[in-house]
Amino acid sequence: MLAGPFNLFATTGFLAPEFRALMQLDWSPAQQRRFGWLLTALRLADGLIPHAAWIFGYRIYLWDMRSRARQGRRIV
Repeated sequence: MLAGPFNLFATTGFLAPEFRALMQLDWSPAQQRRFGWLLTALRLADGLIPHAAWIFGYRIYLWDMRSRARQGRRIV
């Protein structure tokens, strides 16, 4: 799954440091900087990309997850 590494990065970034430690997830200052850049880019994109385009992306993602679940394939 192409989004897997990105999803892990984003999820790890949103976790509090205590939870990262409990889950044994490494998080460096460089990763924190990249995560900050990601959030900045998303804030900018939110103002530029039409709402319908955002919703379309989420619907495709949801369709993929449901399709994988129906087929008995891994979702994550």
